[in-house]
Amino acid sequence: NEQDPFPLLVEKMCYSPHSILNIETPSLTEGADANLVVIKRNEAWLYDPSVGESLSRNSPLKKHEFLNKIIMTMSSGRIAFNCNT
Repeated sequence: NEQDPFPLLVEKMCYSPHSILNIETPSLTEGADANLVVIKRNEAWLYDPSVGESLSRNSPLKKHEFLNKIIMTMSSGRIAFNCNT
């Protein structure tokens, strides 16, 4: 039985850096600025550096198949990335 990796991923990428840097941990409490990532699980897609956000076009991930897709990222209450725009 495989364990779900997302709780550990969230802990290591969200909570741990804030603790190390001694800055406030984001929360989803009412009135707080939204800081979150919406992930569509089991959505396979191929990375194409020609349409990526990076200005660099040489990538070792070219044509790499990812199994989950980031749909939207919010930072400080504002949409920083939306795959539909």
